[in-house]
Amino acid sequence: RKIPFIHKWYFPENREIIFTFRVDSDQGSLTEVNDLHELCKNHSIRTMWFIDTKSHERWLSRFKDFGQQDVGIHCYEHMTFPAEEKNLHNILKALSLLNTQGLHPKGVAAPYGTWNASIASVFEQIGAGFSSEFGLDYDDLPFFPFVDNKFSPVLQLPIHPICVGSMRRAGYSAEEMRKYFRQLVDTKIQQREPLCLYHHPTHHHLDLFADVFDYVRSKHIDNYSYAEYASWWRTRDETVWTHHFNREKNELTAHSTDLNAGVH
Repeated sequence: RKIPFIHKWYFPENREIIFTFRVDSDQGSLTEVNDLHELCKNHSIRTMWFIDTKSHERWLSRFKDFGQQDVGIHCYEHMTFPAEEKNLHNILKALSLLNTQGLHPKGVAAPYGTWNASIASVFEQIGAGFSSEFGLDYDDLPFFPFVDNKFSPVLQLPIHPICVGSMRRAGYSAEEMRKYFRQLVDTKIQQREPLCLYHHPTHHHLDLFADVFDYVRSKHIDNYSYAEYASWWRTRDETVWTHHFNREKNELTAHSTDLNAGVH
């Protein structure tokens, strides 16, 4: 039709892409958690920690001191169940333990990246603001899943599904891992897709992620927390733009309901 294709941009303040980092704390020891936390802190990385509460039950209070690193729910028992009731019990037990320590998570991620209608219902019942399960989708923009003939109010934040554990099982060397992540960063820049990575404390390789963080910085990619990106995406969703294209003048006019929202 020879008219401009106009849409709301996918990242805050017209950034080309953004970087998020997530940790699933699965069975990590206190030393392993501390080491990974220190790495993220030293590199000023806003990190989303999804907590396996059973594994850290004796020292959950440690997560209160994480500052700019957010805490979310992963599980009590590190598994998902066929029955919704058992999934709800598992997540509520984890939430109760975190609340007891003065931690009030906004987000959740199911064990093993599992997602189905039962999991979606549980997350909605507990009032989660966002979740992240690569069993539903990965390497994609945020969205509200359509389940049981309606859109879920729980925003989905897809991630890249390959982690150090995946590469270790495939026999990757440390150097091959480094090349993989660097190539992934370059690919995401070219594709204008969010760069969303995850890691586990038990997988170590801290030097690898120090390199990843430095490489991301060298590409001038801004790091956002899950809570920040989820909040901005909801604002994006609610911001209304109207456009008019004047063919004769070859002129496009745009109006927004909120010019201060950082939505372009």
